[in-house]
Amino acid sequence: MQNSEAFLRGMLDEQTRVLQSNARLAIVWGLGLFVVGLVATVVLYNLPATQSLQDVAKIGPILITAAISSIQFKTIAVSRERVATLRNLRDGVSGLHQLPPEQGEKIFDMIIEVIKDFAKR
Repeated sequence: MQNSEAFLRGMLDEQTRVLQSNARLAIVWGLGLFVVGLVATVVLYNLPATQSLQDVAKIGPILITAAISSIQFKTIAVSRERVATLRNLRDGVSGLHQLPPEQGEKIFDMIIEVIKDFAKR
């Protein structure tokens, strides 16, 4: 069971690292979209054109990037939830060897199922 615990801790640590990396990437992507939208709004607003183009230019790019960056928020929220779950599972793994073998195997199988479920998403 000791080998199983080390295997699970390593797997859970790696999954946690990947999810945290994804959350950071989502934050950077959302900030990048905001900056691009802001720059596009300023550039389009300053182009010599009709009043209707300027009206669209005022809100268009910012609305588009706001809609896209809300997707990033969902990614971040899900990643944070999964990281918390993985950390709790990792903390629980260290006591597997103290449990009866049947119960330890059930918990081991449950952790593997959770990881498989995360991998599907």
